[in-house]
Amino acid sequence: MAQIIIDTSSAEPTFFRESDVYNDRQKDSRQGLKGLSATQPCIRQLQGKDLCHYIKLDDDNI
Repeated sequence: MAQIIIDTSSAEPTFFRESDVYNDRQKDSRQGLKGLSATQPCIRQLQGKDLCHYIKLDDDNI
């Protein structure tokens, strides 16, 4: 019960759990990445600006 957040700014109180808020923020973050991983937009930006960069693969990414 201690993890419930109460929003009283609307006409009727709305109840959210902290996990609901976290999950909603993560959903927005994933939508902003448009299906890419967290590092892929950075790599695309480097490639788009013709900046030299190297990607070192480990044994798991061969």
